[in-house]
Amino acid sequence: MIDNIRNKQKIRCAIYTRKSCEEGLEQEFNSLDAQRASAENYISSQAHEGWVLINDHYDDGGFSGGNLERPALQRLFQDIREDKIDCIIVYKIDRLTRSLLDFSKIIQLLDEHNVSFVSVTQSFNTANSMGRLMLNVLLSFAQYERELTSERIKDKLEASCKRGMWMGGNIPLGYDAKDRKLLINEKEAKIVRILFQNFAETASITETARELNNLGFTTKTWISNNGKLHKGKRFNIQNLKINSEFSDFGATIYKNKLYFVSSRNEKATSRNYGWNDEPFLDIFSSTINDKGSHLPANLFDELNSKFHEGVVSFTPDGNTAYFTRESYYEDEYQKDSLNNTKYSQLYIYKATKLKDSWDTFESLEINDVNFSNKNPMVSPDGKHLYFSSNMPGGFGLYDLYKAEIKDDGSLGKVENLGQKINTEGQEAFPFATSENMLYFSSDGHLGLGGLDVFYSKNVDDKWSNSKNVGIPVNSGADDFAFMIKDENGYVSSNRTGGVGKDDIYALKKIRPLCDLLLETVVLDSKTNSPIDTALTSVSDGEGTINNSKTTNEKGLVEFMIECENEIKFVVSKEGYESKILDIKLLDIDPPLLEVMLDPIEELIVEEKVELSPIYFEFDKFNITNEGAFELDKLVAIMLKYPEMKIRVEAHTDNRGPSSYNLKLSENRAKSTAQYVISKGIDENRITGVGKGENEPAVECSGNCSNEEHRTNRRSEFIIL
Repeated sequence: MIDNIRNKQKIRCAIYTRKSCEEGLEQEFNSLDAQRASAENYISSQAHEGWVLINDHYDDGGFSGGNLERPALQRLFQDIREDKIDCIIVYKIDRLTRSLLDFSKIIQLLDEHNVSFVSVTQSFNTANSMGRLMLNVLLSFAQYERELTSERIKDKLEASCKRGMWMGGNIPLGYDAKDRKLLINEKEAKIVRILFQNFAETASITETARELNNLGFTTKTWISNNGKLHKGKRFNIQNLKINSEFSDFGATIYKNKLYFVSSRNEKATSRNYGWNDEPFLDIFSSTINDKGSHLPANLFDELNSKFHEGVVSFTPDGNTAYFTRESYYEDEYQKDSLNNTKYSQLYIYKATKLKDSWDTFESLEINDVNFSNKNPMVSPDGKHLYFSSNMPGGFGLYDLYKAEIKDDGSLGKVENLGQKINTEGQEAFPFATSENMLYFSSDGHLGLGGLDVFYSKNVDDKWSNSKNVGIPVNSGADDFAFMIKDENGYVSSNRTGGVGKDDIYALKKIRPLCDLLLETVVLDSKTNSPIDTALTSVSDGEGTINNSKTTNEKGLVEFMIECENEIKFVVSKEGYESKILDIKLLDIDPPLLEVMLDPIEELIVEEKVELSPIYFEFDKFNITNEGAFELDKLVAIMLKYPEMKIRVEAHTDNRGPSSYNLKLSENRAKSTAQYVISKGIDENRITGVGKGENEPAVECSGNCSNEEHRTNRRSEFIIL
């Protein structure tokens, strides 16, 4: 019997194992070990047939079976091509792949090299005729099985829903989900009843949606699978009935009246403006009754002239009005000598009330025949005048400015609001609130198209990053002249569906614009002393930097961040190790964030510079953003110690052919060194050497765990 076994031809068997996720792989005996043990027992049972187990391990922990891009599987394929394997042993077929198409490719490769495979739990072996027959049956019925599974899941969902069980997805309006059941949310249920009642009466989805918008109802807040919070719209808007077929825009509220600008023709002596063949712009007013309706508009004759007038704004006591008018009124203009055409500027005027009449009118001292000032807006406390201007020295076409209104009514120094507000484009129609919020329109910030409405908050006399108010206030057209008081306000727009060329829309705030103050102090981890001039930045989930600031002499820095945002907070300072923190903000101001920076010398340990792992993408050697962040620390050390020389040693794990691993490590070492050189380090001070799998940090041969593979897959920075 023993002689018969010795005379049998050896069948070299390789075991392949796979687990889709890494959960549980840290256990002493995990899923991969269990699969291997079962396969080893099977091989032992076939020893009389000459089956022998080869030493190499092919284990893919944390890899999906939905594709073939798996390191151990690719190494297995390579060994098959090099004629090192006669038979593959798997616990189940789906360990090889879950894709019918990929399964066909694997079978084609095995057939080309006369390699069979065995599924231990499904009891077939493609080395014999019965196993081949079973394989063909499996291939034929694989798709059929998928269809049956899909139908079975569908039937299960339908049956569960009929029994009142919640099977996932977005929770419908009117319900809350708990213990796999939908429970009625009484507050939302009222909205649902109104919705169905309205639809029953109108039989129109459009009319129902309009009515719900007017009532201020929003879509339900929900969280997607990636953890992102989705909320209802912040505003609802509605076209005003006082709009005309002409241009109507620039709403302002004082007491119970709405003031706005219009080109509608209501003057007995009205004439048209040559450029657009519409009547000149005038200021109108409309009384708002107790029900909130707008009565028919009337001319505000006391402020109008035969020229264009623009947006008006009142001081808190109502005794002073600021408004825009053409400089023709002052007989000031520029004249084209070639065609004798006169070009006016826009001036800001101040009107003062005497008793019940507007008595005194004067052009402000900031006006100039060489540039325009427009869109005046008085701050809620009456102490500042905001306006838009294309005066010299700005950042773009039109910038926003402010000036102090002194006790005698004169203006103080004009201040540009800075680059957080102004862009190379046009900023106009400022509106300031008592909560230190500034709303304005811009075509220079990232928007939906044309002019969009943006907002910024002033904290310690500094403006936060400008943010888009969003839909439905903004559209693909021009949206401008936003104002709000309490929960109600107005915006102007030339979007489609309006009555005229520009229309005024009433808006209702239904969800607050939420911003949080993130206060941070940066400290030395050794002395606990504040670090000044440390560079800090806030970036979004894609790594796009939204803002950068430096700490003050107390190590403090502040950022305004939108609620519910997930951000990366980056801190760096010459002479210290940089840090990245992942922060998720809720809807309350977070406590003071303390960031401890370690002196850069802490990275120098026993003739090495110890950095966090320099990770590379699978089978690539280009430097990632995370890798660059770590390598910048090495650059900082080498800049501080100009005599220091470094040898970069790149190591791989033992998965894959050794020759391939050696070449890959050489490329990664050279790429690492080249990055450091690109940052200003002399090329004679740093070299890169690839070690492949030849010098593992952990000697585990073919029995390495995932953690041991990660340990061996490293870069070392040796001080020469």
